[in-house]
Amino acid sequence: MKTNSFLLIFIFSTTLNQSLAQPSLIFNKKLFGYEQNGPSGLPGCIPLYGMPDVFTKITGQNPSDPDSIIYGNCSSNTSQTFAGAPAVDFRMTFTESMMTLYDVIENNRSESVFTGGKSYIEKYNSSSGLYDTILIVENFTIFVNLKCSGMLGIPAFNGHVIGDIAGGNQAFINEFTNNGATNQIKANFLNFTPPSTPDSIKLPVMTFRTVVELVPMPAKAKKAFISGQQVPGADSTMTFPANTGTNLKLSNFSPFSTDPSVIPSVTVCHYPWKDTISSLGVDKSYASVFTNVWWLMGSNLNNINGEMCFNYEKLSNKLKRKFKPSQLAKLSGSWHDSSGGRWNKIDSITRIDTVTKEICFKISHFSNWTIALEKPAADRIVPLMDGTPGTFVSQIDTLDGFELKFPGTGSNDTISFERYGIDPGGEYDTLLVEAMSDRFWELNSEINSEGSVGLALSDTINSYTMLYRPNPSMTWSNLPVTRVRRGMKEHLLIKPSSMNGQYIIAKSRTVKPVLFSSFAFVDTACVGNETTFTPTIVGGVSPFTYIYDFGDGTTIVTDYTGAPQKHLYNLSGSYSSTITIIDENLVEFVLENLVVINSCSVSVEKPIQSNDNLEIFPNPSSESIFRVRFNSTRKNEVNLTVMDAKGKQILNKFIQNPTGSFESKIDLSGYPKGIYLLKCCDGTHTTTLRLFYP
Repeated sequence: MKTNSFLLIFIFSTTLNQSLAQPSLIFNKKLFGYEQNGPSGLPGCIPLYGMPDVFTKITGQNPSDPDSIIYGNCSSNTSQTFAGAPAVDFRMTFTESMMTLYDVIENNRSESVFTGGKSYIEKYNSSSGLYDTILIVENFTIFVNLKCSGMLGIPAFNGHVIGDIAGGNQAFINEFTNNGATNQIKANFLNFTPPSTPDSIKLPVMTFRTVVELVPMPAKAKKAFISGQQVPGADSTMTFPANTGTNLKLSNFSPFSTDPSVIPSVTVCHYPWKDTISSLGVDKSYASVFTNVWWLMGSNLNNINGEMCFNYEKLSNKLKRKFKPSQLAKLSGSWHDSSGGRWNKIDSITRIDTVTKEICFKISHFSNWTIALEKPAADRIVPLMDGTPGTFVSQIDTLDGFELKFPGTGSNDTISFERYGIDPGGEYDTLLVEAMSDRFWELNSEINSEGSVGLALSDTINSYTMLYRPNPSMTWSNLPVTRVRRGMKEHLLIKPSSMNGQYIIAKSRTVKPVLFSSFAFVDTACVGNETTFTPTIVGGVSPFTYIYDFGDGTTIVTDYTGAPQKHLYNLSGSYSSTITIIDENLVEFVLENLVVINSCSVSVEKPIQSNDNLEIFPNPSSESIFRVRFNSTRKNEVNLTVMDAKGKQILNKFIQNPTGSFESKIDLSGYPKGIYLLKCCDGTHTTTLRLFYP
């Protein structure tokens, strides 16, 4: 296991023209690395560039002439505060920073952090003939990355700078700090060139020629807290500034250099940023890894052992919700050694202090650390076997409230679908989601194909949605949701691009989706004439697929437009036709229609005259009661019939001699929500209207 590991975030501009697209100041600046009393140079930097021992100090002054001041000359000014000012009016200098973190990633790659320095930017004042200080930066931290590549092992350096603003021109500060939101400044090295010959790179002072660009902090950036501290000794507790939320107690360690001038140090960088850092996955024991709040821990030490504590209340504040008791009982931690790596399980938790809001782990190395949540034992495990190609594997369980549908691959893939009784937490869009439920499902498949996953709602009164994320370290996403009824329950279904991941029902701040349903009008015709099928859809997620089986043995028709379909029946008789409608989430709705074809023209029922004023209210209605109002000048018996979307009659009532105006109640209690057809007939005229019961 590596002794020290950490993440560096580098932002590089490939051309100066790209840099000029935003406010910036660009300086040509010399940097000096000296006191080469660290570990031996990287063995991968051979044979031409045999690297010397690692230098442990870096400065913008010349160490051989410490009283001199070497300013960086400005080559470009596109700031708004000093718009139009000549670039030559600006200058910059760095003071000394000491290495407090060093890590060998590979035999040809290392990363270092130098802390404790200061920086000044000044502008010439033509009135006074003097320079005015427009920016003072403290805790000036330089991140340096070295990689030796190719057969010659030529060293290439790059990096960036972060510092805390201590003073200067306020308008200039606002311009480069997101209007003061971070009170920090950032600069990127556009060029970081070491000495050009093997002999000069081995001199006591390594001179770098750099091009450094001062750039505005991103609009969404949060303040990064960075602190480098000297280690007092073994078994001593290091308390870092409260804004880092970190304590450290090292029981033993060894310095990476025997030179007494190298001070044993530890660096903590706390990044409470909104964006998560990428990873290749997460240990299977975790329900959630909270990578939107994480800590970089590193040092210039070897062979460390001790205890490290993080303040988990910082995570609660970031998520804007407190941990539930069930979550505190499963609170844990996780680490990975570099950006893009796997989040691993910690060795052990030493304690959780609910008073100080700290969680503490045993450590034997430094790396990127974050707080995690372990899974409880699964309370439901659903094993599934893969299906043959060209078919779908489908399972609907109304008891436990889930359903799965995915294409078979024929590879004998084993799919596990497991339920865990805990709110996994994590980042989600608080504008759309109010809260998550206290259980989630996790699906794992070797093939990880595209498919549909559905979960049951706990109730149908409130508005709910369904969330998904590919692994426990990522942000929950809101995908388009299909709402359907399964027996007496309602399910929500989504279809991610790959099924592996976590699924959960969440209380939504938006209106719940309409139930997916459909009905079809079938205009029958005589033999030799075309019959028209017109489907209508409510709810669901587009695009839709329409599959027509006309029931007479002819070719099945697939349509993707939803336009009415015409079909010619050549023989009279009764035909059982079906229209299968499939939405984007692979949810099917099947319409069954009995089509009667006569050898002669069928009679067409005349509609009730318009002055009869048939109306339904309220319509639509989420309640089960509808009222029908009808004005009639005839004394005929009136028949009211209600049919479901498949054409099945569910209610039938007769009204005797309804002369004048009458009103009748339609009660759909006990029937599933959806679209119904109301048919009103007085023996001579017929009118059909739709009832919407969402």
